[in-house]
Amino acid sequence: MKRSIESVSLSLLTGLMLFGGAAYSQHPYPVVSMDVSNVAIADTMLSGLPVLDDSTWFETTMHVAVYDTTGIDYLEVKLGTTEGGSELLSRNFSFDVSGGLGDGTSYHRLGYDIDLGLGNYRGLLKYFAGLRIKRSDGTYTGTFTFSR
Repeated sequence: MKRSIESVSLSLLTGLMLFGGAAYSQHPYPVVSMDVSNVAIADTMLSGLPVLDDSTWFETTMHVAVYDTTGIDYLEVKLGTTEGGSELLSRNFSFDVSGGLGDGTSYHRLGYDIDLGLGNYRGLLKYFAGLRIKRSDGTYTGTFTFSR
């Protein structure tokens, strides 16, 4: 059975619209994804490989992708050693205030990708991070979490 190009195109378009709706309902506006990288910056062996233990210093960065950059007031970030904890960092990053922020944190945005420098921490082998966005209308997204 042959299908016309129009019916295949319509099927693909319908599928994309349905998939797009499902993706939107799973992610509170406007966050697409969030993750945290933790890179060893000190305490390396002679070979240059990091020693991963309680004395290792890590540079911690949160990566956030959004699909809309309008209507964002600030990004609320927490970092702790227990779920929901914020003993390491609890900070609001004003949207589009770029550069080093004087307290060891930083904000950089390129298009829809935001990198938040959360600082350097010693022995950060296990951590929990949380992110929620305050919208310009005063409402908040749900909290996105990441742990390692």
